[in-house]
Amino acid sequence: MATPKSPPNTPPLAGWQKGLLGVAVTAGAAGIGLAVYAATGGDVSSAGDVADGLRTGLVAGARDADPVDATRQAAAEWGDYLWRGALAFVLLFCVGTALRKSLRAAVFVTGVAVMVLVGLHLSGVYDADWSGVRESATGLAERAREKSDHVLETLSEYTVSAITGAIGLIVGFVRA
Repeated sequence: MATPKSPPNTPPLAGWQKGLLGVAVTAGAAGIGLAVYAATGGDVSSAGDVADGLRTGLVAGARDADPVDATRQAAAEWGDYLWRGALAFVLLFCVGTALRKSLRAAVFVTGVAVMVLVGLHLSGVYDADWSGVRESATGLAERAREKSDHVLETLSEYTVSAITGAIGLIVGFVRA
């Protein structure tokens, strides 16, 4: 008698998904660091040539402004972009993973419910009000559309967050 096969031991995340999450977390930490630097007004003048190179690279074109203030402003902007983008990626990665896991169960339960309803209707046990079912489904779809429009408007305010969030959602939804 043959022994039953056990399911393959697949990791919950593929290597490339772990790599992208690592990049996002690193970018988020760098963004928070830049934001903290800008908020506390860190002194870069004692760092020597490295600080001069960083200052020149971050504020190219701001020749008339005070280099330290311009560096703080650039650090604040980059920090904001980095931490918001990384946060959006990680959060929507989690949403995508949850959708992938729960969508399968939701489709199965909905299919079984529809099959049972149709079976009871065809056997004459239950007289289904199909217009009521259609109205309920239409109302549910309209409410979902309203909520998704609000989410899209919010994400569109922050383009960087929207782009990285969409990538995170796709990466999280893709099966490992």
